[in-house]
Amino acid sequence: MPQIGGGAGQVISYEVLSRAISSLQKTTNQDARQNQAQIPQQDFALDSTQDFTQDCIQATDKNTSKSKNTSKNASKNTDINICKTARPHIIFLTPCAKPFTQNDAKRLAKKPHIAFVCGRYEGVDERAIEAFADEVFCIGDFILTGGELAALCLCDSIARNISGVLGNSESLQGESFENYLLEAPVFARHIKGEKILDSFFTDFSTADFGFSCQASAKNDKNFVNFIAPSVYSKGNHSKISILKNDLAVCKTRYFRPNLFEKWKIHNPNNPKKKG
Repeated sequence: MPQIGGGAGQVISYEVLSRAISSLQKTTNQDARQNQAQIPQQDFALDSTQDFTQDCIQATDKNTSKSKNTSKNASKNTDINICKTARPHIIFLTPCAKPFTQNDAKRLAKKPHIAFVCGRYEGVDERAIEAFADEVFCIGDFILTGGELAALCLCDSIARNISGVLGNSESLQGESFENYLLEAPVFARHIKGEKILDSFFTDFSTADFGFSCQASAKNDKNFVNFIAPSVYSKGNHSKISILKNDLAVCKTRYFRPNLFEKWKIHNPNNPKKKG
């Protein structure tokens, strides 16, 4: 619809979004009622003092856990029922919002049902955001033609924090933005015959947080003299951990000074700045 007060671009109207979101909530309620009808009465008693959705989930769990041979399928069915009956957590994507962070991804991964509302044209009627949004996010200080790509970014970031999505749960450990630091540099295993340089990436100066990473040939595009640190290959996990932390601080200070300032505030063991 055209904007009130004039201006270029169309605005997604409150009425359109109201119908769409109401339809989503209606479908959720219908799924909850269908789940109730499928559960035998002797196994399900609706307590008026309890949440209807939770009763459906608990009763479904009770039914599906009767057979040991179908325990895995029962678990999957329970997850599906939770998603169908839980009230959707509605997120609007707009550049006029707080930035989405890794902490948001971890928190939202615990939500059973999320619905994304993506803006288009000049945006969304502000009244719809005020009426329906549980949260509002942007993915950066730039403009897209629509919120669909932003929603995909959030989907990927949230989903990878759900148990079982990644092949190795350890992949979630030590990632960027934990403790206000970027992740330390990573290196592939040595190719046969590759040299190992003891001094590379180990010459640090921590005065004034002035971490310096010295390389013998950092502009060597063929990587002939650009060697990975030997500490990574020697199996001393204590030294590896210390080196990775120092490299993470160095990297954060260079690429994300705003995060580095937060790290200095929140890290109780950071060296004191002189002067």
